[in-house]
Amino acid sequence: MDRPVTPRAPVIELVGPAGVGKSTILGLLKTQDGLVGRGVWRLPPALLLRSAVRTLPSWLDLWWRAGTVPWDETKHFVRLDAMFRLLQRPPGTRPHTWLLDEGPVFVLAWLRAVGREVAGPERLEGWWRNAIARWRGAVDVIVWLDAPNAVLANRIRARAKPHVLQTWDDGDAWQFLDRFRAAFADTITDLTRGNGGAPEVVRHRTDLVSRDAIVDDLLRRVNGRLDAR
Repeated sequence: MDRPVTPRAPVIELVGPAGVGKSTILGLLKTQDGLVGRGVWRLPPALLLRSAVRTLPSWLDLWWRAGTVPWDETKHFVRLDAMFRLLQRPPGTRPHTWLLDEGPVFVLAWLRAVGREVAGPERLEGWWRNAIARWRGAVDVIVWLDAPNAVLANRIRARAKPHVLQTWDDGDAWQFLDRFRAAFADTITDLTRGNGGAPEVVRHRTDLVSRDAIVDDLLRRVNGRLDAR
């Protein structure tokens, strides 16, 4: 007799350029029961170590192609694998939803926007194809937050949290924001291409929609997915 399959917990990722308000929205959501926050920077060390071993062929291929040791890109390869395996674990007896900040969509966009060209989809085509296929069925909802560059730049410069853009002029800052925005768009297009199994994409302009309204919308989606299990 086949053993019953335990459903995984729903996965929602918040994405968007710097200054869009993700941290504020996440702070409002942390008080909600059943939401478990996670990001690529907060993964169990033992899980990261196992993923480093599993991804050894991928990052050795990256090193060979680069002719050097691109540490940031290598660490992201490992973090992506570790996060995937963490999210596939059974949710246990208490239902919950994973709420990701700087999850797989962020990492893949970072590799496109900031990573070395050798780690991009044109050079590591096989790795990218596998990564997109894996995450296409693992993320249920992508909440894509955005605002005009002028709004984002003003928010970044006014906040206490340090960011490299705080010292840049408008031209350089806007170019950086546009590059990341395009990387998010390309990554989300890859993840949603085709029929069936693709994540739902929800878009909000944080200069037009209040953060409370965004939180309310997200909670409705979370509750609907938990009720459907």
